[in-house]
Amino acid sequence: MGLMVSGGSYDAIVVGGGHNGLVCAAYLARAGLRTVVLERRHLVGGAAVTEQPWPGYRVSTASYVVSLLPERIVRELSLASHGYEVYPLDPAYFAPFLDGGGILVWEDPERAAEEIGKISRADGAAYLRYSADVAALADLIKPLLHRIPPDPALRSAHDLPAAAAMMGYLLRRRGATAGLVDLMTMSCADFLGRYFADQRILGALAPGGVIGMWGGPMSPGSAYVLLHHRMGEVDGIGGCWAFARGGMGAVSEAIASSARSSGVVVETSAEVASIDVSGGRVSGVTLADGRVLTAPVVVSGVHPTTTFLSLVGVKHLPEQLAEDVRRFRTRSPAAKVNLALSGLPSFTARPGSELGPQHPEFIISPTLEWLERAWDAAKYGLPSERPMIDCVIPSTKDPTLAPDGSYVMSCFVQYVPYARSDGPWTDERRDALASSVIDTIGMFAPGFGDLVTHREVLTPFDLEERFGLLGGNIFQGEMSLDQLFSFRPSPLASGYRTPVRGLYLCGSGTHPGGGVMGIPGRNASRVIVRDQRVRRTLRRGGSNRRLRIGVLKGSWVRSRLPSGLLGQTMRFRLPVAAAVSAAVVLAGLGIGSAVASASPAAVSGCTAGDLGVWLAVDQGNGAAGSIYFPLQFTNLSGHACALHGFPGVSATDRNGRQLGSPASWDHTRAPRTVVLAAGATAHAVLRWSDVEVTTAPGCHPTFAATTLRVYPPNQRSATHAAFGLEVCSHAGPIFMSVGPIIPGVGTIRG
Repeated sequence: MGLMVSGGSYDAIVVGGGHNGLVCAAYLARAGLRTVVLERRHLVGGAAVTEQPWPGYRVSTASYVVSLLPERIVRELSLASHGYEVYPLDPAYFAPFLDGGGILVWEDPERAAEEIGKISRADGAAYLRYSADVAALADLIKPLLHRIPPDPALRSAHDLPAAAAMMGYLLRRRGATAGLVDLMTMSCADFLGRYFADQRILGALAPGGVIGMWGGPMSPGSAYVLLHHRMGEVDGIGGCWAFARGGMGAVSEAIASSARSSGVVVETSAEVASIDVSGGRVSGVTLADGRVLTAPVVVSGVHPTTTFLSLVGVKHLPEQLAEDVRRFRTRSPAAKVNLALSGLPSFTARPGSELGPQHPEFIISPTLEWLERAWDAAKYGLPSERPMIDCVIPSTKDPTLAPDGSYVMSCFVQYVPYARSDGPWTDERRDALASSVIDTIGMFAPGFGDLVTHREVLTPFDLEERFGLLGGNIFQGEMSLDQLFSFRPSPLASGYRTPVRGLYLCGSGTHPGGGVMGIPGRNASRVIVRDQRVRRTLRRGGSNRRLRIGVLKGSWVRSRLPSGLLGQTMRFRLPVAAAVSAAVVLAGLGIGSAVASASPAAVSGCTAGDLGVWLAVDQGNGAAGSIYFPLQFTNLSGHACALHGFPGVSATDRNGRQLGSPASWDHTRAPRTVVLAAGATAHAVLRWSDVEVTTAPGCHPTFAATTLRVYPPNQRSATHAAFGLEVCSHAGPIFMSVGPIIPGVGTIRG
């Protein structure tokens, strides 16, 4: 049991100790927020848990494989040092057929194509094209997973640049985007039918398109689910799956341990009865045992419907949001059947009970028709007699999960309805479902039933009861086109913010959706930290202080590029948006006025590979200060990189000679104008994915956001008001100066 808190005040309260809630809490604590996590159950992890249904056996009760958890989260939270360890699966799985054959689907496309070619030469050749196309689409989508979805109505200053950035990203890749549109609207069967003809190959590859989906392989939109399950990576292998050492609960425990090491308080058996709201703002939570905890920020990792309708209450919500949440679809066709085995199955296609590549994971989906007929039964409220079954035996990789000579096996079963048309779920009907699963596996592995020593059945109804997954949906909401990105769970609650001030969402019911990925938690933490730092900065300004706003008038950016880069001085016209934003930063800092002159001076102390936006100010009392916004290059490939031209500006050398119009510059990566988002302050977490850099072939760096750092006065050498850019390389800093900032153009109240 986690530490019990008697009550008190925190900077942030996270409701729900699922993996996303834990990820969010870990990042909030690292940003300096005193954070507590409250979990209803006796253990953390939500659906990513390891439990012991029978003595000596440890089972991943619900979630059962790792793939979608990004390496950046593993690295940033130092999960390996907290016990995180995985065993990659290769082959990905074994697919047995009704005719006694079967294929191993290897991670290496060449090897998988060779295996498929034994069944159909044409389909084997097509697999290479299929694998390349799906990989390209996954590469298109992956960067969007980490973007904050804008409000479609663009009601906030944060939304316009985010929306423009997303549109620009897709337009620059419009060739691939057309394929994405097809994928979002097509059925899995139609998409696979572009490449393959053999029913067995179609059956073997289609399950990835229906896992957790309320629909069959011929249902529109199922092709996207196929892609969603290919966007992960393990040990740098894209689309790879893995078992976690210690089961899925070990993943959650590693995240919780990382969070605790940063100061997070994690309390289990702590059910939240209500999220308290007063005057349109959260004030904290009330627990089922009567305790009250207060905080200006409450983050919910539980289902959006539960959050809004049960914990907050419709009286605190806009009517449209309440209606959106009621309409949010959260149906499920999936059950879990967990088994204990006395030995490994012997398949007709691959006889023998000695451990082989067919054992860690195998999928029962011998034809596309088999899969579609399984869905037919669930549509009418009955479990399929011959279901699709994704079977994993994690103890083949991690023997600590079962006694010597025994194994644990987890079966993800489709299709099974939440509510049966012939009456409620009973123990007898659960047992019948388990028998159906065992008998179906026995069609491909004779004698399998004799190996089963224990069984546990979790229907969609049971998944809801135990884990709070409404309707049993493993994604906290269906992954359909109208419930993705800015529409997940509602346009009024996109981007992790909600209309209730101080209330945020961080669960799988937000972008980018379900699976053990942690991205919703990480993204939500970025939004929360930015909002809180803006709020604190404005509060420090004082309610009675009248602040000056300065703007840049006809200013130029001058850049001295050191040898080894471009070796010439270039001038860029700074866009007005950046000037206005710089002024907003000044105002947010509570600076009474800014002087009207600027003196460019090299800024020292930056690290090679940094790009920074800096603001130097004179506070009017002789105390100079400099604020530096660091940004990190990624994927430098060992090449030095220089800023490329921006569309809409011109460039000249030091003698004023024109270097070429924007149209003549390399637009293959379509670099865009650097814009400091309106409303950003010295404590903002800035996102610079809009900015792109290029130079020699092989250099394709991008920017990853980092938390802004503030340096005390006189730590940097600038002493006058100016706004600029600084790029640091091994050759030294490239200094770009913008000035002067003209005070007195407008005023705001801090």
